[in-house]
Amino acid sequence: ETAHLGAEGNKEAAAFAEAGSLNIFESKDPALWILMVLFLVALAIGAERLWVLLHTKSANAELVRLVTERLSQNPATGEELAKDVSEAKFGVEGRIAAVTLKGWQHDEDTLQSYANAATVAERRYLSARLPVLSTLGNNAPFIGLLGTVLGIMKAFRDLAGAADAGPQVVMKGISEALVATAMGLGVAIPCVMLFNYFSSAIKRKLSNSEEVTNIIVALRRATRSGNKVV
Repeated sequence: ETAHLGAEGNKEAAAFAEAGSLNIFESKDPALWILMVLFLVALAIGAERLWVLLHTKSANAELVRLVTERLSQNPATGEELAKDVSEAKFGVEGRIAAVTLKGWQHDEDTLQSYANAATVAERRYLSARLPVLSTLGNNAPFIGLLGTVLGIMKAFRDLAGAADAGPQVVMKGISEALVATAMGLGVAIPCVMLFNYFSSAIKRKLSNSEEVTNIIVALRRATRSGNKVV
């Protein structure tokens, strides 16, 4: 009888140990597999957007100096300057300034329209696929919660169907179900962090671009009014 009790104790201990393990790759819960796929999608989008941002770094201070000096010294070189500021080292800010300078021979309102159009195009390019990160950050926890609810329902069905079931039966099912909630949070938190980081970086770049285009418009206004720019 002692041996029997020892065997039952070992069996119960093994069941408790199994209940606490996170066998994600052995799980049959579809919510977990969906979340893992979504995590890989988010990781790919994050890596691609990071590559884009790293390749759009710009020397904004140098760009401001170049635009201010060239247009102040010789306002007639506005359209010629567009070629110089479109170099890769000036990044997004340089591309927006180049488009703005294409309308140098027109009035300030036209210049501002050029700048606005270029800004919209660059924002669309930089923000591509970011809504996916935002959507995953907002909805991944609900997918995990759905998996948890379904897992708990299954655990109680298993408990009801087992005549001699002990607490380890329902504990195993509940612990497996809670993994879905943890996985949902594990997907959502990085997505929110990445979305906020990219949004902040894009806002900063477009703010730098606005600074440059405002300088161009101001210099064009000064030139048209006949004031001497120094």
